[in-house]
Amino acid sequence: MQAASLVVGTAGHIDHGKTALVRVLTGVDLDALPEEKERGITIALGFVPLDLSDGGRLAFVDVPGHERLVRTMVAGATGIDAVLLCVSAVDGVMPQTREHLAILELLGVADGAVVLTMVDLVDEELLELAMEDVSGAIRGTFLEGRPVVPFSAVTGEGKDDVVRALGGFRRPERDEDGPFRLPVDRAFVRAGFGTVVTGTVWSGSLEDGSQVTLLPSGTAARVRGIEVHGAQAERARAGWRAALNLAGVDREQVPRGVVVAEGPVPCPRILDVRYRHLASGDPLQDGSPVRMLLGTAEGVGRLYIAEEGAEVIPGTAVWAQVRLDTPLPALPGDRFVIRRPSPQETLGGGVVVDPWAFRMRRRNRVAAGEQLARLFRGEVEVWLERTGEQGLPLEEWNARARGAAGGVRLGDRMLAPPVVARLEGALLMALEAYHRGQPLSLGANRRELRRGTPWWTASGRRDPWSWRDPWCG
Repeated sequence: MQAASLVVGTAGHIDHGKTALVRVLTGVDLDALPEEKERGITIALGFVPLDLSDGGRLAFVDVPGHERLVRTMVAGATGIDAVLLCVSAVDGVMPQTREHLAILELLGVADGAVVLTMVDLVDEELLELAMEDVSGAIRGTFLEGRPVVPFSAVTGEGKDDVVRALGGFRRPERDEDGPFRLPVDRAFVRAGFGTVVTGTVWSGSLEDGSQVTLLPSGTAARVRGIEVHGAQAERARAGWRAALNLAGVDREQVPRGVVVAEGPVPCPRILDVRYRHLASGDPLQDGSPVRMLLGTAEGVGRLYIAEEGAEVIPGTAVWAQVRLDTPLPALPGDRFVIRRPSPQETLGGGVVVDPWAFRMRRRNRVAAGEQLARLFRGEVEVWLERTGEQGLPLEEWNARARGAAGGVRLGDRMLAPPVVARLEGALLMALEAYHRGQPLSLGANRRELRRGTPWWTASGRRDPWSWRDPWCG
């Protein structure tokens, strides 16, 4: 069994030839649903592999282009490595073309090509105008300088050029050391097998027979079969398109948005993020209601600025906190899209910085933003600073830091160096006060030192983690 080394999405405006392109390249028609065939548009997500002449394999994700199906588009674009942006030579660049391109950038897609479809329907003059239109639309984006290939699904013109462009896409590095995560984009019941879910593996690896957790509910399940492109597999790895046969759960328990996980994954309602507001939108007010699309899931909440200022200016990026009504599984580095709940439009997006964040107080928002900037640069000790004298259990620190140096170990907990220095100072002051009051004593015992000492075991403070469980399940 050969696994796909690259996941490629097809994106673009409705009826701009995405599904026809995949059909010509692979021989598979992804408009398989009766409603899709009747209406002539892609409604669900479609997936199919393509073997290249150099021995490599791609997995195509064909996503819908209709404006009302942007959520499904984001679900399909989640986890893709590169894109074929389809633009009709007849219509040129359309509103959904620009929105899809903006979403792809927000999701961190960094490679791809433009396919100028339906070139058999235009003359040379219109084709040249369409090429100029595309060049203007991709200027300043990750597709600037990438191939623009004229293509016809009727005559086959440009097919070889598209395949050559696909062969030139970069193979990204995979995160196989983190917890296994597969955001579910489809779930169905297969006769004789039971519940099957599909998705792109975001991180880690998983062996057949493993016990997994469905997030955010915490429901347990067992993997009793793995397939990659219709072939049995013993393992699913980061970057692969995979199907998992799950035992112990019903189809209704794994709708799109659920994450199949093995290992510690937080499910926060509060996320600290780096947010970039699209230049095409209006200013976004502090505390505005938003809809967050993360992986194949979504949640409704509000966005608060972690900087000075009462609004986010179009075309700028800010440190921010998103507070959701429902938990979303997330880890640092995850990409997300922010949309306005009503009327629905894409506002911006960014990257998760701290999924273990505490509720930010307005008077501390500038300091919170400064901490986020440090954390974004890789200063993982910020997590310890945020927990203060409580610190973090060693196991949880190792799960977060993943081998990064930092912190001071005291027993089975990790604390930030400034906190340890402060505690040491308090301990020395307590010793000095004790000896002043008891000059003939040989020394203070532990019970005496705990009196009035801001030690986590006797301070009387409530554990800041006690009000919620930051981990899923």
